[in-house]
Amino acid sequence: MHPDELVLTITLPMLFAAIGFIFWIGFDSRRRRLIAKAQADLQMKLLDRIGSGRELVEFSQSEGGQRFLESLGLEGNNKGMGISISMGKILNSIQRGVILSLLGLGLLFVGWKFQFDHHVFSILGVLALSLGLGFL
Repeated sequence: MHPDELVLTITLPMLFAAIGFIFWIGFDSRRRRLIAKAQADLQMKLLDRIGSGRELVEFSQSEGGQRFLESLGLEGNNKGMGISISMGKILNSIQRGVILSLLGLGLLFVGWKFQFDHHVFSILGVLALSLGLGFL
C-alpha cells in the first residue's frame, strides 16, 4: 500500500470520528444541562410550596420527602443520589480522558514510527492528547 493511501485510510476516518466525538460531547453536555435545570426548577417549586418548618418536617418524614431530600444530596450519607451522580460524572470524564490520551499517544507513535507525512499524525495526536488530558 502506498504511504499516501495509508494516510488517507487512517486519517480520514479518525478525523470524522474526532469531529463526531466533539459534537457528541457538545450535545450530551447540553442535554445534561437542560435536565439539571429542569430538576432544579422542580425542586425550587416544591420547596416554595412548603410554608413552615412543621410542614418541612412532615414532608421530610414521608417516603416521597425522604427521596426528595436524598436527590438534593442533603442526606449526609453515601446512599444519596447526589453522591452517586457525581461519582458517575467523574468516572465518565476519567474514562474519556484515558481513551483520548491513549489515542493521542498512538497517533504520535504512528507519526514517529512511519516517517511518511508525520505532521498529520502529530497534529491529530497532539489534539487527541490535549483533549484527553483536559478530561483527566
